[in-house]
Amino acid sequence: MQKTIDKLLAFKQRDKFSADAWDKRGLIPSDDELCKKLTVLFNSCTDNLINAVNQNYTEKKLKVILKTELSHFNKFDYDTEEREFICDLFLELATIVNVAFNDALSTWMYGSVLTILLKLSSFFRKSEKVIEKQLQECSNCKTQLETLILKNRKVFLILIGSS
Repeated sequence: MQKTIDKLLAFKQRDKFSADAWDKRGLIPSDDELCKKLTVLFNSCTDNLINAVNQNYTEKKLKVILKTELSHFNKFDYDTEEREFICDLFLELATIVNVAFNDALSTWMYGSVLTILLKLSSFFRKSEKVIEKQLQECSNCKTQLETLILKNRKVFLILIGSS
């Protein structure tokens, strides 16, 4: 329980919408007023989660808190990148408190109809078999990258040229 609270406190104290945070996403920062508003909303959410964890709330009750807090964010007030940022931060909070929250975030982001259609399509889509794995080191950050090969196809190339 204390470990969870410590993670929530670290999340709250972090400058979630700093210029560096936007830059890591490859984005130009939103205006200061919006960033302040988002910070207040996320800090309030974090405080409510800390109180709930202190009271040993169940996963179901924690999920209700997350949904309630997410409802304070009017998705039409934000552009696509800001909405994605909001979803990523909510997913981080949900992970800290060990709550499955992907469906709620998908519904907030895309609407309930599209979320249902996405679920249905993934249900009917067969899982793809990995036939080969290739490992390669990133030349920039030295992180080990893994490429999964799902299909091999023969490609024929015909060159037509004039001399």
